[in-house]
Amino acid sequence: MNNLPPSNQRLNYVVIICDDIGWGDPGCYGHPSLQTPALDELAREGTRFDAFYAGQPVCSASRVALLTGCMPAKAGVTRLIGSGTGNNRIGSGIHLARHRPTVAQWVQKLGYQTACFGKWHLGFLEPEFSQPPSDFGFDYAFCTVSNSPFKDPDNWHRNGAPLGPLPGYATDIMMADVLRWLREERRPDDPFFLYLPFHAPHEPVGAADEYVARYATEEPPEKRQYYGAVSQMDAACGRLFAALRASGEWDRTMILFTSDHGPEYRNKHSFGSAGPFRGKKLHLYEGGIRVPGILRWPGRTRPGTVCTEPVCNFDILPTLLAAEGAPEEGVPGVDGTSFLPALEERALPRRRPLAWWFPMGMPKGPEGPVLALRRNRWKLLLSRSFVEEQRTPGAEGTELYDLQDDPAETRNRCGDEPERVRTLTEELLAIRAENEAALDEARCHMDPVPPGLENRMA
Repeated sequence: MNNLPPSNQRLNYVVIICDDIGWGDPGCYGHPSLQTPALDELAREGTRFDAFYAGQPVCSASRVALLTGCMPAKAGVTRLIGSGTGNNRIGSGIHLARHRPTVAQWVQKLGYQTACFGKWHLGFLEPEFSQPPSDFGFDYAFCTVSNSPFKDPDNWHRNGAPLGPLPGYATDIMMADVLRWLREERRPDDPFFLYLPFHAPHEPVGAADEYVARYATEEPPEKRQYYGAVSQMDAACGRLFAALRASGEWDRTMILFTSDHGPEYRNKHSFGSAGPFRGKKLHLYEGGIRVPGILRWPGRTRPGTVCTEPVCNFDILPTLLAAEGAPEEGVPGVDGTSFLPALEERALPRRRPLAWWFPMGMPKGPEGPVLALRRNRWKLLLSRSFVEEQRTPGAEGTELYDLQDDPAETRNRCGDEPERVRTLTEELLAIRAENEAALDEARCHMDPVPPGLENRMA
């Protein structure tokens, strides 16, 4: 079953992104109960990032950052796609803008075969209004528009065509098609780029009985479902890793595992762990944007190492292009920086600081942070009211934290560092202005919603 045809000697790339897994969920990040043996082994064979960041604390926008290498507003997305108008209606039809090349499109030009499996969430698949993965660099796609029932789903598509009801668990259905594609459809002489956005453990949360049973003593019962969903996802990753080993591809395949943002905080299955960090999903505090990052890269990572350099998912695109010898300067609008130097314990010459603009930032209300910037050990956050009222640096609505001494963001240092606050505030507001202008431009590169389709359920 796992006998995959060999490719040539060029490196393959596999990027795995889960939905709603927190920094503290994998066992290798210290979770006391969750069982993630496949990911733990991946960390033992490679590098675990201590400060890996999502590009946004919400699903669609974080995926945009990963695929385009830029802050998501520059590709037209600052929130969930198919939401914001109520009940996941198409509404204004926001989707990944067509003028920003994705990492899939870049590696396609370099001779890679590309495939996407799982939660697309970057466009729609309506007959009259469609932005499928094939429009953004993927040769093959087996996916849903957004979320999927965890069992017996009926909303999956293969290359844009709806498949109807599928028996089994979404996690296993997805991985079965990954392995089938590797065995039967890929071109054995070409290297591949796989983008694997799992649905798990996003709502609706559930798992097969065998995984739920591992946590029979956990209370409340809903926690067993969440933990089971994470373990079922881990087991699916393990099947992929075993197939790559059996085929001889393991030592010429880079594998990166991460999450789209921090753990859910609202629903009854909200049992993800942000570790020691403040906040969860939708928050610009560390718990909302600092996520697991596990990398095994033959020839570049050393077994069992930990990287403390802050990196972000929008660094993935320039990193892969740098590894392929392509100049970063040729990618328009990229905010990320290749993190290859960090793997060699060298300083990362970041051209632009890590920054986030999230107008939907939690907690709700005037003082909820909507802008954040990290420069070295320092992190600045600005609230909604600070921005709207154009307050002066250091005024109410400003937070400054020393993440080296205070990773939990408990001690606001604005009063101690007025000059640093002023400098970082000016820089962050300039970044916001740049993104606002880019957002307006990006909206010009989206498909108009056909008349009468606004209320169609996405």
